[in-house]
Amino acid sequence: MTDEKELQRGDEMIKVTRINEENRDLFLPAVDTMALAICDILLGAYDTKTNTACGVLAAESEKNPQTGYTLAIRHIYVDESCRMKGVGRALVNALMDISVEVGAKAVLITHVEAEVGEEELSPFFEALDFKRTEDFLPVYGFMLSEIDAGKDNSNITCIPFKSIEARGWREFIKFADERSVMVNVRSYYDENTSFLAYNKESELTGAILCSRRTGVLFVDRLIVTNVERVGTTEALIYHAVTEAGKLYSPGSEVGITLSGPEQEMLLSELTEFKAEKVGSFVAHVVQ
Repeated sequence: MTDEKELQRGDEMIKVTRINEENRDLFLPAVDTMALAICDILLGAYDTKTNTACGVLAAESEKNPQTGYTLAIRHIYVDESCRMKGVGRALVNALMDISVEVGAKAVLITHVEAEVGEEELSPFFEALDFKRTEDFLPVYGFMLSEIDAGKDNSNITCIPFKSIEARGWREFIKFADERSVMVNVRSYYDENTSFLAYNKESELTGAILCSRRTGVLFVDRLIVTNVERVGTTEALIYHAVTEAGKLYSPGSEVGITLSGPEQEMLLSELTEFKAEKVGSFVAHVVQ
């Protein structure tokens, strides 16, 4: 993608550009959110006549064994005075150009925060050829009160993020990278319900990474080694759910993305088969 792309509509001229340190102030306060802070691709749209911002989009580069290299849209916003004028479309199309340039397999819509003037987000993305696809990880939803805390494991020690020091975080980053799993900055995750798991030899064997956005607790990552895989998974879910139960209302909604049949069956058992598939990633597959 070139530095700027233009969108001509009537007497208006809108440009989409990369947000950087030099032009960041133009897009405040919309750019100053958690979703934008953890994303590595920031795009801004502005009216060239008035030199005022009219929209932002934030996307995160992701790479894991299931989805390959993808771009995930985390946040999109269009100013009220500029809605229904193609600004949101221009932002997404600019990201499509980037996806081709970097060789991404797909552009995903996962837990996206959006304010583009649409009552329902799906039609907006469907008009841009995004489709729900079974080729990507399924998303399950259930109420916190519906999940059994599962099992603890005396052979596994689970430590919450709030208790680990910088060294522990660096160790985890290396652990995730060795399994080709990209993770966000530490501040992105809920430090009370995110845990690292260690075996008796004090070796890092797994992690559950949770975040809380828009009233929903998401399990964003569940990473475990093949050694004591089931036991580690059960222990991590046990600690995350137990802590969530202390902090949040039992009526809180939980969303979880699963990476395989083993996790799917475990989740079904822990929720007494009450967890329902609420969809898969909405994706635009890059040709």
